Amino acid sequence: MQASAAVSRRNSSLTGSAAEPEHGNSGLGWRRTAAQISTVFGRMSFLAALFDPSTGKYRDESPDPMLAMQDVNRAIRHSHYQAFSQWLGFSLAEQKRDLSEFLYGCGAAESQRNWNSVRAYRQLVPLAARDVERQLYMADLETLLELLRAENSGAFSIPEA
Repeated sequence: MQASAAVSRRNSSLTGSAAEPEHGNSGLGWRRTAAQISTVFGRMSFLAALFDPSTGKYRDESPDPMLAMQDVNRAIRHSHYQAFSQWLGFSLAEQKRDLSEFLYGCGAAESQRNWNSVRAYRQLVPLAARDVERQLYMADLETLLELLRAENSGAFSIPEA
């Protein structure tokens, strides 16, 4: 149960939303939660938080009884990559708007703590991403974070790259 609470707190801090995976008979808590997140960046963050590096698999605490665990893993992995690809497909202006909305939802102090502590944004890249996609994501995001920091007169800071 402690792991469940830790995942919920991590999801909440990364998604900029207090939404927690819904549990119950539907077994689609992760899908329902992801659908409720208003930003693509927030959705990508939430889905990345479902990845367990110790197993190399995505997990859902309320799996669909109709799906095998490998199918749940595959579905979440696919959704994570889709959100990542969608965000990469945005223009820089669209990425900035989406990222700003995400950070605003987190709150300035919370955002700064989360992003400075472990360079959380680096952990959002899906394993399936190609190297060129990973590099584009990092370049775009670091550029946007620097721009946002400059616009906000240092109210939001990021770690040195």
